[in-house]
Amino acid sequence: MSRNQNAEMPSKLGRLFEICSGQAIGWDQDDLAEIFRHQLNTPLLGDLPLSAIEIQFLDSAACAVDQPALVTFGDLLRHPSPPSGLLKLVKESAKQADGQSDDLLPPPVASALYALSIAAALVRLGERISTMVDADLRQGFQWVIAQPWIEWPMRQLATDASSRLNIG
Repeated sequence: MSRNQNAEMPSKLGRLFEICSGQAIGWDQDDLAEIFRHQLNTPLLGDLPLSAIEIQFLDSAACAVDQPALVTFGDLLRHPSPPSGLLKLVKESAKQADGQSDDLLPPPVASALYALSIAAALVRLGERISTMVDADLRQGFQWVIAQPWIEWPMRQLATDASSRLNIG
């Protein structure tokens, strides 16, 4: 090991301890993109506090011949007519994760899921699942659109939702 590598070791160990202790971490764009993609591919059943009724609905929706499967967060956000109750559950779960520094989901990813669940309800169902005023919703959607780590189909969903708000 070179002298320079030895000098870096304490800072690397310190970073590891910082990560393990749950202290705030500075995520870069690549980290956020990977975490967001992973979250979109995560099964709803594994991450949401679902009731027996909601689990039964997911199971029946996954088996429906005429509807796309509802297995992951991405499936839910891309679904042509997602269940409003599940969108609300994702919104509340993301809101809770965004407010907890010890949560495994970085706040920017939680914020994106929060805004996108509201956007999906607005665009796909014509329904508002938030009491936020249009100006605040638009600000959230514009934030999602501006994030280079969020893939285009999700940014498009935020764009479509923003265009449905009653602000010029």
